[in-house]
Amino acid sequence: MIERLPDPLERLPDPDPPPERAGSLQWVGMLSVAMVAIVADQVTKRLVSDRVGMDEVHQVLPFLDVRHVRNTGIAFGVFPDRLELVSVAAATAVA
Repeated sequence: MIERLPDPLERLPDPDPPPERAGSLQWVGMLSVAMVAIVADQVTKRLVSDRVGMDEVHQVLPFLDVRHVRNTGIAFGVFPDRLELVSVAAATAVA
């Protein structure tokens, strides 16, 4: 009796597997991390504005200094004092 060998193409994985969706526990985890980041951001901003004078530098660790500055632009001071341009860019990104 001759034994039939399986077709090699039958053993290949599906080239387009169905997309996986995050479960509710994963969503809770992601939202928890986001909330902790937002709270930590706001707490540190409040601490710096209450305890560090404008343009003062405080050494927190030997390799970490904190300086109180105001950012009038977007991330890393890009487009300083250009609220109208930042608003248009943000509205465009949302749209």
